[in-house]
Amino acid sequence: MSDKTKQELLVILKDLLSRQGLTSKQEDDYWLQYLGSHLEVVKEAYLAYRNHERFYVHQLLLSDKLIFQFDEQADSAQIETRHGGWSFQGTLSDFVTLMATIDMVYAPIYPIGTVVDLDMDLFPDFLRELFAEEPRAKVMLTGRKLDLHEGYEGYTLDYTARLWPLGERLGSTQLRVSNLMIKKVIALGYHDGAWESRVANALHQKQLNNLQRSTAFMSSEKALAYYHIDLEGEVN
Repeated sequence: MSDKTKQELLVILKDLLSRQGLTSKQEDDYWLQYLGSHLEVVKEAYLAYRNHERFYVHQLLLSDKLIFQFDEQADSAQIETRHGGWSFQGTLSDFVTLMATIDMVYAPIYPIGTVVDLDMDLFPDFLRELFAEEPRAKVMLTGRKLDLHEGYEGYTLDYTARLWPLGERLGSTQLRVSNLMIKKVIALGYHDGAWESRVANALHQKQLNNLQRSTAFMSSEKALAYYHIDLEGEVN
């Protein structure tokens, strides 16, 4: 969990966006910070895009709304408030860059041993059936911010995990968990306020320095290629 101030995080976000060809204006600051502090909106909007939906609408205070629009034929994405106070326009790739970079800067890094509920709505049907009964899809996080193999340096695996309460089992395959897969934190792992903060900050700084997106923001084609290689045993 970052110890940086809101203003420091905003400066970092705008710098990273600029490095990727997205310029932002001062009037963007409020909404960039809003999305950074409402990562569930980032998740839902991105999933709407991945599911080929045309719109995602987030209700703001009173009668205002934050409206996300996607046009695959025109390769365009737009975010705007209902009453016209703010708007973002760009390509679909620009939209993914924006969402991935907000996640990169603002998503917390949980301590080792943290137990979380995974979002079963993201599972295929057969996995939803598998985890239909208690304790459902609870996992314990065992690794954080892992680099991928050559050719995928621009991504990081947010977490590895084991099923809770089973834990480590000889011959079992580790689970791979992205920030977007975490629905709820059940119990935080041990953190001493010194070493944990130091390690989490170092992991976060490394991700920012290397401009590494979460694997959740891989394109479908890139993800299929990566996991095909992984299944062949070429990735540890």
